[in-house]
Amino acid sequence: MNCIFFFFLVFLLCLSSKVSSQNQNMFDFDDDLCYDKNSPACTRNSMDICSQAGQIISDNLILTKRISVYIAVENLGETPYYAATYSTQQPYNNPENGVVIYYPTALIKQLDPDFDYDGPDMTIQINSYYDQNILYFRDDPIEGFQVDYLELILHELQHGLGVFSFWYSELINDSDLFPDYDYEAEANDAITFYNFKQDIFDTFLVSLDNNNAQTTTYVEDLNNMAGPSSTYYNTYDDFYNELRNKQQEQGKTYTHDMLTMTTTSHKLGFLPKNGGAAIVLDTSFNPLIDGKSIIHFDDELYKTSPEFLLIPEMEPGKKLEDKIQDYENARQNYIKLAELHKNQ
Repeated sequence: MNCIFFFFLVFLLCLSSKVSSQNQNMFDFDDDLCYDKNSPACTRNSMDICSQAGQIISDNLILTKRISVYIAVENLGETPYYAATYSTQQPYNNPENGVVIYYPTALIKQLDPDFDYDGPDMTIQINSYYDQNILYFRDDPIEGFQVDYLELILHELQHGLGVFSFWYSELINDSDLFPDYDYEAEANDAITFYNFKQDIFDTFLVSLDNNNAQTTTYVEDLNNMAGPSSTYYNTYDDFYNELRNKQQEQGKTYTHDMLTMTTTSHKLGFLPKNGGAAIVLDTSFNPLIDGKSIIHFDDELYKTSPEFLLIPEMEPGKKLEDKIQDYENARQNYIKLAELHKNQ
């Protein structure tokens, strides 16, 4: 199952190549949630662009089961983003050292023929408040303040396929960031703790300042400190304070370190388990911003590279194909310079 996280990396690389295959489009887009009927996002043209994005991914990935995508369009007013994706997640396989791991249904169904699920795999929410900032009609020239709708949808689909984290801002308590957890609320603000949980993406996070130490081991240790499962705490504060005390007793600073890593640039990375160099994730936002922090590549490092599709804020004023061409030209120039230097 861990191989699923090579999918989006392969996809990013393939976008810069000329793929001639025409596999069956394995994405079904549903616009029943188009609440703002006046938005260009609710037109047939925009749904065709969604299908084009689905075709691009289908041509680059081996998909065996259809993926259901709801497109929700609504004027949400000013928000930190033009679009957001809500990936349907389910626990899958046995817990790892007591920690329950969640996977996106879009990818579970590709790898497990017995997986039975027929609901939406993801919902992409478009904020029509920003319609003027999005190029929906791609035959038109793009304005300097606009982003390409095709690039936007491709970006969001990657989140739906699993680039998603269970580290949330609401889990910040004082100077600590705690993992998400399953619990039952009891009377008088008491809780019964069951287990910490992670998204599969989270299991690949590493500390760049600590020899790429996996942060999932932090969560496993914290789970042992908070447990066993069904442990009762009188209040939420008791729960958090108990974890602080146990970390102090054991000489650990997991929750403090996680807050530092997720709000300081170049501290957190993504590292596939078969090795290679870690991808630097964007942790430049302080305070942490849900939907931007952690689940994107570092803007500063990757903005002008082939990995631009997964930076937190899209560069306006260029269509997707123009960016691909620009970065391909840059890559070719680099190769030429390297060859020139080699021959000197």
